[in-house]
Amino acid sequence: MKLNCGKIVQIAVAFAANFLSVLFGLVTAWTSPTIFLLQSPETPLSSGPMSDDEVSLMTSLMYLSAIGGSVVAGWLANTLGRKWTLFLSAIPQLIAFILIFFADKAIHIYISRCLSGIAVGTSIVIIPIFVAEISDKNLRGTVGNFMGVSISLGNFFGKFLPNLGGFYLTPIVVCTMVGIFSPILAILPDSPQFLLLKNRPEAAEKALKFYRGIRKSSPDSTAYTTELDELKKSPSLTKQKLTLSLRDFCGGATILSILTSFWLSNHPTFTGNRVLVSYTDKLLRISETDLDIPTMDITVAAVQLIASIASIFLISRFGSRLVLIVSFALSSIAMAIVATHFHIVETKSGLNTYSWLFFAAFAIATAIPGSAINSLAFGMATEIVSPKLRGFLISIYVILSWLLGFVFINYFLALETFWGISGWIWLFGSWCFMSTILSFFILPDTRGKTFDDILLLFNKKLPKKWQENTSLTLGIAKNNNP
Repeated sequence: MKLNCGKIVQIAVAFAANFLSVLFGLVTAWTSPTIFLLQSPETPLSSGPMSDDEVSLMTSLMYLSAIGGSVVAGWLANTLGRKWTLFLSAIPQLIAFILIFFADKAIHIYISRCLSGIAVGTSIVIIPIFVAEISDKNLRGTVGNFMGVSISLGNFFGKFLPNLGGFYLTPIVVCTMVGIFSPILAILPDSPQFLLLKNRPEAAEKALKFYRGIRKSSPDSTAYTTELDELKKSPSLTKQKLTLSLRDFCGGATILSILTSFWLSNHPTFTGNRVLVSYTDKLLRISETDLDIPTMDITVAAVQLIASIASIFLISRFGSRLVLIVSFALSSIAMAIVATHFHIVETKSGLNTYSWLFFAAFAIATAIPGSAINSLAFGMATEIVSPKLRGFLISIYVILSWLLGFVFINYFLALETFWGISGWIWLFGSWCFMSTILSFFILPDTRGKTFDDILLLFNKKLPKKWQENTSLTLGIAKNNNP
C-alpha cells in the first residue's frame, strides 16, 4: 500500500478519533489493579475499604450505563453528525476522571463509572461509522482495525498507570488526553456520507477533498472526481429522507447484510473476550498453573497489543475476510486446549507439566478475539449495512452487546457450578468454530468495495427468488449483458 497525502490524513484522523477507544480500554482495565487498592487499608477513600459487593457494582455500572450512551448515539450521529457526537462523548469521560481524582467516597466512583459508561457507549457506536466513512475503500479495513489496537493499548495503560503512579496518575493522563484530542476532532470536517445524507453536497465535496488530500495544485484528481460522482449517485446516500421506514429493511440482500452485521457485532461477548479479560487473574489461579500469575497477566496484555498491531499489517496484505477466517480458526483451537485443561483440572488431575501449553493457548484465546476479531468484525458490521441504517442498527447491536456482556460477566462464576469453567470455554470455542464456517461461506471480501458493491455481493449469495430486485443490481446486470 502506497501512502499519499490523502491516506496520511485518513490515518491521522482515524488515530485521533480512536483516542476514545484508548479510553474505553483504559476504563475497562483500570478496575483490575485498582480493586486491590480500594479494598486495602491504604484506600484513598475516607469511607474506608470497599466490600466485594461495592467493587462488583463499581465494575458493572459502566456496562449498564453504556446502554444509555448507545441508545442516543444513533440519533446523535444522524442529527449532529459523526464528529460532533464523538466530541461530545469525550466530555462525560473528562468529568468522570475529574471525579476519580477528587473521589472521597464510593458513591463518587459509582458516578464516575456511570459517566464513563455513557461516553463509552456513545463513542463505540460512532467511531467505526466515522472512520469507515472518511476512509478510502482500499484503506478502510486497515484503519478500521485501529480500534482494536487502541483498546488493547488502553488495556495496557489501565494496568500499567495505577501500578506506576498509584490512584491519581490515571486521572491526570486521561484529562490530558481529552484536552489534546478533543479540539482536533472539533476542527475536522464531518464525513462526506453524512453531509450528503443531510443534502449538503458542497460541504460533502469539501470534506472529501480534505480526506483525500486534494489541493488546488494537485495534478491529478481523477480518482477523487470518480469517487465523488459515485457517492452522489449512490442509491443509499442520495434522494433519501433520514426517517427510517420498513421499506429500508426489505430486500433479500439487505436482510442478509443486516443478519450478517448482527452476527459480527456479537463477537465481543460470544468469543468470551470480556469474560476472559474480566476474570483473568481468577481463571489463572483456578487453572492450577505453576507459573507466576502477575507475570502471566501482563504477558497476556502484551500479546494482545502485539496481535492488534500485527493484524493491521495482515489486513492490509490479505484483507479483512481472510484474517477473520484464520483468527476464528486459531481461536477455536486455542479454546479447545483451554477447555480441555480446565476439564482435567475439574476432574482433579495434575497438569503442572503442561502449564506452558495452557498459558500459550490462553494467551491466544484472549489476545486474538480481543484484537483482530472484535475490532475488525465490528468495523465490517458497520460497512456492510446501508449508511442510512448504520446509526440505528449499530446502536441496537451495541445495546444488546452491553446487556449480554453484563449478563455473562455477572453470571459467569454462578453458572460455573452447573457446567464448570470448561463448559463456558467450550461455548466460546463453539462460537469461534461456527464463525469460521460462516465467514468462509457468507462474509464478502469488502476490500476496494463501496456499499453498493457489497450489497450486490450479498445478492449473489442468495437463491434467485430471494435476490433483491433493485435498480442498482438491474443496472449492473445490464452493463454486464449488453
